[in-house]
Amino acid sequence: MVKNTATRIVFTILDSDGDPVTGAAADTPDSEYSLDGGPFTDTADEIHEIATASGIYYLDLTADETNGDVVCIQIKTATAGTKTTVLVFYTAAQSLDETDAVVDSILADTAAIDGHITADYGAAQKGVLDDLIDGGRLDLLIDAIITYVDLIDDATNGLAAIKAEVEGLAGAAMRGTDNALLAVGYTAPDNAGIATLLTRITAAVALASSLVTHDTEIKALLATIAGYIDTEVGSILAIVNNLPDGGALTALLASIASILTDTDATIPGLLAIIQADLDNPDQYKANVAALALEATLTAIKGAGWTEETLKLIKELVDELETGEKPKPRANFRI
Repeated sequence: MVKNTATRIVFTILDSDGDPVTGAAADTPDSEYSLDGGPFTDTADEIHEIATASGIYYLDLTADETNGDVVCIQIKTATAGTKTTVLVFYTAAQSLDETDAVVDSILADTAAIDGHITADYGAAQKGVLDDLIDGGRLDLLIDAIITYVDLIDDATNGLAAIKAEVEGLAGAAMRGTDNALLAVGYTAPDNAGIATLLTRITAAVALASSLVTHDTEIKALLATIAGYIDTEVGSILAIVNNLPDGGALTALLASIASILTDTDATIPGLLAIIQADLDNPDQYKANVAALALEATLTAIKGAGWTEETLKLIKELVDELETGEKPKPRANFRI
C-alpha cells in the first residue's frame, strides 16, 4: 500500500468454519481504520460485495485513511456467525510500479553512458594512455623514483653515509689553512641582543596578526573618522564661503587695528591721567580767599545774624580751605 494515497483493498469475510459469508454488505456493515496504533474511526466508504453471493468484498480508502506507516482495517457485520475481519497494511512511499519506472530510467541512463564511452574511445584516447604507460611519461617517472631510492640506499653516497659524515663533524678541529670562513676568530653571540630582537619580532608578528584579524573594524573606524573630518571641513568651508568680499574684510581688519591701538595706548593714557589726579586731590580744594570773607560776614551781621552764626560760618570756611571735612555740630546739618 502506498502511503497517503487513495486505495481500494479486496478481502473475504468468513464465518466460524472459514467459509465465505455472502450478503454482508447489506447486513449493517461497520468498517473502521486506525493509523499507527491510534483509535479506530469510521471509514468514509462501506464494503461492497463483488458479484452476487461471492463472499468477496472491496473497500475504497481515502488518502487520509492511508496516511500512516501502519494502517489497520476492521470490518464487522450483523450476519450471524460472521467473524470480524482485520486487515493490516505497512505503507511505502512508492509502489512497485513507481520504483520499477525509476529503475528503468537509471538503466536507460547507464546504457547511454556506456554507449558514449564505447563510441568516443578511439586512437586519441589510446595515444594518451600509451604516453603514460608502457615506456611513457608515467613509466619513466616510476623508473626515476626507483633510481633515486637506490641512490638514497647507496652505502657510499647514500643518506646513511651523509648522516655519518655530519655526525663526524662534531668536535672536529676548525679549518684554518685556506682562509675559509671557519678560520675567522670566534665571537660569542650577543644572546641578550638576540633575545631583544626576538621579542621585537614576536611583538611585530602579533601586531601584524592583530591588524589582519581586525582589518574590517580598523577600516570601518578610519572611514568613520574620515567622515567626521569631511563634515567639519565642510562646515568650515560653508562659513568661509559666506564671508564678505576682500574690501569688507580689509575694512574690518583696519577697524580691529584701531581698536587694538585704543586699547594699547589711548585708554592706558587716560587711566594714567585719572590716576595722577587721584594722587593730587589738593588741586580740587575750594579757593575762597577772594570772597572778602570778613567784610562779607560783617555785612551779613549787619543784616541781623548773631555772632555765633557768623563764627560757625567762618569755621566751616576755614575747614574747607584746609581740605578737611566739616565736623558735625549740634543743631546744624552739612
